[in-house]
Order: sequence, then structure tokens, then C-alpha cells
Amino acid sequence: MAIFNAARLAGPLPLTTSDAQIITPVVAGQTVVVKQLMFTNCSGSAVTLNANLVPSGGSVLTGNKIVCELSIGAYSNLIFAVDLPMVTNEFLTARASNAAAVNITVSGIVIT
Repeated sequence: MAIFNAARLAGPLPLTTSDAQIITPVVAGQTVVVKQLMFTNCSGSAVTLNANLVPSGGSVLTGNKIVCELSIGAYSNLIFAVDLPMVTNEFLTARASNAAAVNITVSGIVIT
């Protein structure tokens, strides 16, 4: 019988200008369903965001982007309501054009 647990999967974490793992690789025997991605721009300038859902054994590529060069205004929030299943060894990365200007928070469900 599967067990479903609502969880904060990451954050709030400050994004950097490099692609960083926000959700580490999903472990065998689990499925993670991302339900919400929240980006908060705490700076006085617009910032560009990128995020990738990287498959097992893969790397950050244009082909696995889920957020691509999206601008978030100064002192603004962007909230994405999604149903994004992640399976064994998949992971989520994100970056911003201005280091430490944007925080990311991810919530969802862990199924074991």
C-alpha cells in the first residue's frame, strides 16, 4: 500500500547564478510529485529565472527546462501550481541572473 506524505521539498533557498540542485535525486522506491514552485524576488530589480527537471544520468540541457528565461519583477512572487512527478534519480535544478536575489520554495507529495 502506497503512503502519501505532503511535504516541503525544498526551501526557501536563495538561488545563485549557477544551476544548483534544489531537489536532490529521488531515491529508489519513492516518487515525488512537485505541486508548487514559488519564486520570491527580494531585490529592487527584475531577475531572470531558469529551472530544469533533469532525468536519471542526465545533465542540465535546454531539452529538460521547465522554466526558461522567465523574468520576475522587483519585489514580486511567481507561483506555479503543477503536477510534476519525479522518479528515481531525477532531480530539479534552478538558477537566477542575480545571485541571492530570488528564493525558491518547493512543495509537493512524497509517495513511498
